[in-house]
Amino acid sequence: MLKPIRLALACAALAGLTVFHAPLMAQTYPTKPIRMILPFSGGADPIARALTQMLAEPLGQSVVVENIPGGQTIVGTEIAARAPADGHTVLLIASSAAINQALRRDLSFDLLRDFAPITRLCTFALVLVAHPSVPAKSMEELVVLARREPGTLAYGSAGPLYQLPMEMIRMMTGAEFLLVPYKSSATSRVDVLSGQLQLLMDNLTAMHPHIKAGKVRALGVAGTKRSPTMPELPTIAEGGLPGYDDGDGWLDFLAPAGTPAAITQRLHAEIAKIVARPEVTARYRELANEPVVSIPAQFGAFLRDDVEKWGKVIKATDMKAPL
Repeated sequence: MLKPIRLALACAALAGLTVFHAPLMAQTYPTKPIRMILPFSGGADPIARALTQMLAEPLGQSVVVENIPGGQTIVGTEIAARAPADGHTVLLIASSAAINQALRRDLSFDLLRDFAPITRLCTFALVLVAHPSVPAKSMEELVVLARREPGTLAYGSAGPLYQLPMEMIRMMTGAEFLLVPYKSSATSRVDVLSGQLQLLMDNLTAMHPHIKAGKVRALGVAGTKRSPTMPELPTIAEGGLPGYDDGDGWLDFLAPAGTPAAITQRLHAEIAKIVARPEVTARYRELANEPVVSIPAQFGAFLRDDVEKWGKVIKATDMKAPL
């Protein structure tokens, strides 16, 4: 057994190693390819893959996208939470992650406790679309139709991100819609395009080409302002639901908790430089996304506020977690 003085010296030496280890790791980082986990599939892929190619050069290592969908983004997020905190695993999350954190009590991870913020990346508009067979051509007409024929208009949802906006419409208007759960957004898109579904709340990035082609009719965007991608499209509030605001969706980066601050700051700096390039900003906007990078501390504060906000909305709408 160590004597008190020797024990104190041993502890001091160990603390010293810990203090110097993080800066040394940051200086040599990265030492191997970086794994970028996407806990979903579909709309974010083009953004993520373009970013990985441009990140590889300044970091000196390849960045590999790994799609791990399942459990409404929970499966991939859980895997990222358990990864080593050395900066070689990053997680690209969407706003559905904050909703899940506020909604579910069965998560094996805590978004605010088990992850370190890296940076915000971009926002995107959510849009409510209808198959052309639906006679309603505006939000006002849709609400009238849904009240007249409650529960006959089916909408698809691949998770809380898409269900919650519809719950807010129900709460504000009393209009009843039939929820059809989906395991993936891609499948729900196929069904609304074919007419199997009447309605779908989805991201404008994915639905924009189908709206332009006339395969679906856009009824309104969910945020407080119109999207620069389709400025002619009114918000849901403008279309007949004053005060409606579901906000914009977003894509942001996290790392496992304990990742050295020097590494998260380095990743933030490199991503911010790339997104600031005029051609990259223009490409994001072509995909109906708006760049919004922020330093890790700002992003951390935003994430805490977003989880709290959705907790209040979920309580107000009495929305339940899917089984």
